[in-house]
Amino acid sequence: MLVLGATPTAPLQLEQPVPLPAAPACYISHMKTTVDIASNTLARSKKLARRDHTTLRELIHEGLELVLERRRSRPSIPVRFVTFRGRGLAPESRGARWSRIRDAAYEGRGA
Repeated sequence: MLVLGATPTAPLQLEQPVPLPAAPACYISHMKTTVDIASNTLARSKKLARRDHTTLRELIHEGLELVLERRRSRPSIPVRFVTFRGRGLAPESRGARWSRIRDAAYEGRGA
């Protein structure tokens, strides 16, 4: 393709760069992917999509959103902070590697 003002050997030179249009503020990206769905599940999903006048894509999207919300809102298991009285590690363990401390903890216990 030949642009006005350009020749096949000398492309058109612009004095100032042409700015690209800004992306709209509500720009949403999408990604296509392939999903393996069991035949029975796919058949039931297509039937449901036809009944509800929607698409399989919308059903998959809705299902993923429901799972993500359910897992996000799970109550976390409380963890009790346990401490022991004392003055920290024994002098011979201070500065030691974890493997040495672990071996000392299990010494004589068959592990």
